[in-house]
Amino acid sequence: LPAAQAVAFDRYSYRLVADRRAYDAGTVTANCPSLAGFARPGVLRLNPRDFERLGCGPDELLRVSSPAGAISVAASPDERVPGAVAALTVNSGGADPGELIDVDAAVCEIRVEPPIS
Repeated sequence: LPAAQAVAFDRYSYRLVADRRAYDAGTVTANCPSLAGFARPGVLRLNPRDFERLGCGPDELLRVSSPAGAISVAASPDERVPGAVAALTVNSGGADPGELIDVDAAVCEIRVEPPIS
């Protein structure tokens, strides 16, 4: 297979990372009483600097859009997320990163709109 081409960052967008957690909203976790409490709803995790720049508070709803679609999702700062990157957990209930992803695109660039006061 040929090597993938590097895709330059768009200075106004965030690169979406769809990640997984051990305890999600899947069938096994949801149907096991001892595990069901571990599942957490998905939030868009942003680097604290990016979070502050957007002017949003914890769990405030943001509109997130890509060429493939748009969602509303709560956001929170996360020091583990690099700048210009946004992370959203797959199968966590609520916002679905799959609504933003174009399977034919090399990367998923998203726009995050600040909350409306």
